[in-house]
Amino acid sequence: MQKKIFNFVFITLLLISLSPLSCKKDREINTQFLNELDVDANLNWAVVISPYASFRADAGFENKVTSYARLNDLFQVKGKKTVVQILDENSEEKVKVTWYKLDSGWIDESCVNIFDSKLKAQKAISQNLTDSKKQ
Repeated sequence: MQKKIFNFVFITLLLISLSPLSCKKDREINTQFLNELDVDANLNWAVVISPYASFRADAGFENKVTSYARLNDLFQVKGKKTVVQILDENSEEKVKVTWYKLDSGWIDESCVNIFDSKLKAQKAISQNLTDSKKQ
């Protein structure tokens, strides 16, 4: 029993004596590279996965094209809307299509990948660029 008490006291004193060495008050954490937008959990980011994608004035393929995006372009998602549409004029089959509102207009889900942080989106872009160089 005395040996257990001695071991406990010895280990406790050892940990207490080493604790000041582990925490240096003059050491700063460099957060200079972090931006609020990079890590904000309330924002989503879209990376264009099509070689060429069209932005529309509103959600839906029937709406006017307002501008274009290219492969690996990065945008902050401003909104999301699901629209029931007929994709094939020869068929009456209706399909739900999710559209994302970005800075330049609305883009359909088949043209983008959505990420929950800007850092993840940027990492995906760099991975896409690395993969394309290998081909």
